[in-house]
Amino acid sequence: MSAAVCFRPDGTEAALVFGMQPGSCNDQSITEFLLERLPPYAYNPVEQVWGNLKGTELANLCPDTIGEVAEIVDKGLCRIGIETRLAFAFLRHCRLKL
Repeated sequence: MSAAVCFRPDGTEAALVFGMQPGSCNDQSITEFLLERLPPYAYNPVEQVWGNLKGTELANLCPDTIGEVAEIVDKGLCRIGIETRLAFAFLRHCRLKL
């Protein structure tokens, strides 16, 4: 799974973009997904996305299959993706200028 928090240069909109693929990610699949070099780990807004997801949909989850996890993660990412205020909050938390 790959994700990026994006915003318009004028700061009017922010959104979460994500993609899921079977198997593991490698440098080629990540390069195809991302077009910009991301800031270091601590200042990467996607880390806020994962934290939100882990604290909500994935909290205390004990699935039987990886398919169940994928479905729950997809729903959680959709929830986060439609909440523009969350995307802006993740960007502000990382002290990125809009």
